[in-house]
Amino acid sequence: MKSYSFKLAPGKLLPVILVLLSFSISAQNCLNTQYCNNPTNQYPSTIQSLSANNSWEIVMTASGLYNACFDGGNWTVYNVEQGYTYQWTTCSAISGQTLGQHFDAKLTLKDINDNNLCRSSSSGVGACPNSPYLSWQATFSGQVKVLISDEASSSCGTTSGTCSNVGGTYTWLGWSRSGSPTGELSVNLYPSGAVSAGAQWRVDNGAWQNSSSTVSNLSEGTHVVNFSAISGWSTPSDQYPSISANQTTTTSGTYSQIQQYGSLQVTINPSGAVSAGAQWRVDLGRTAEQP
Repeated sequence: MKSYSFKLAPGKLLPVILVLLSFSISAQNCLNTQYCNNPTNQYPSTIQSLSANNSWEIVMTASGLYNACFDGGNWTVYNVEQGYTYQWTTCSAISGQTLGQHFDAKLTLKDINDNNLCRSSSSGVGACPNSPYLSWQATFSGQVKVLISDEASSSCGTTSGTCSNVGGTYTWLGWSRSGSPTGELSVNLYPSGAVSAGAQWRVDNGAWQNSSSTVSNLSEGTHVVNFSAISGWSTPSDQYPSISANQTTTTSGTYSQIQQYGSLQVTINPSGAVSAGAQWRVDLGRTAEQP
């Protein structure tokens, strides 16, 4: 059970100090060893979601009125969408939020079935080198869990403290989302004769692609596909496929062979046959006289 020793009176604002620092994160931020598995209870009970990119938020209590004060052993459920990069930290210098860490926290990221994904215990940032910073690009859409542990008492310890804006044995947690999901495009070219003659396609004036190739990392929305010109074939018109996040869009381009024309000359012998009215024709067409 957590106790809260502060409340916001009507018309009062709790000041938030934004810390703007230049830093580089030198430590790895999504390690695949030394996971923790010491959950005590889900906190807060609500599932967390983000709707905006590149904006850090402090995880709030279920009521939405207070910053959630985490003990070691608490775990939280977050909604994630494939393709976005999600970040969690207790470091104010990284998030730009006052996070008030009061124990040596360690973060373990798990899927909803408790399979470990990665963990972080040290950011390497000068202002808070021992604070965890976990950055993970979602490989699926759904929900994940973030478990907070106390690394000081043991590798994966638990704590039980009070929550205060002045002191206490707890930590706040910030999280953010960046990037955007992308999709893929594959184009099939027809007929095989045009492909053999060198037909290709490209998207958004990029590199030329062979038939059935796939181009990845395309943003959501409409893109332009055009086709290469090859001798003896008419080029398909440009296409405007719509790309959806985390999906492969498939379309096709069909070339038409251009009809080629020539001339045919036939000599009839002997001259007596010509004089007698001999003629010739091609493909059962009209008859022609000796030239």
